[in-house]
Amino acid sequence: MFLRVGDLIMEKEMKSNKSNSNMHHFVLVHGRSWSRSLQYKVKTLLESARHQVTALNLAASGINVTKLNEVDTMLEYSRPLIEFMLGNNLY
Repeated sequence: MFLRVGDLIMEKEMKSNKSNSNMHHFVLVHGRSWSRSLQYKVKTLLESARHQVTALNLAASGINVTKLNEVDTMLEYSRPLIEFMLGNNLY
C-alpha cells in the first residue's frame, strides 16, 4: 500500500489499528521527492500507533553516501530497497 503524506487514509488507518493483529509494517523509502525530516515525522507517527517502520535511503539520497555520478542504473539506485526486500522475503 502506498500513501502520500497528508492523506487522510493514513490518519484513519492509524486510528483504527488499536490491536496488534491490525498492525502493519511500513517501509519508508527516502528518494528524491521528500526530505529526511519528513520521513522521520511519518516514521514517528506510525511507530506511535504501534506499527513497525523501516526507513530506507536509495542510493545518493538522504544519508546514503553514494555519489550521484556513481549511480549508473536503476538497479544501483534501488539496491538498498531490493536488498531489504530480498532479506525479508518480500520480493
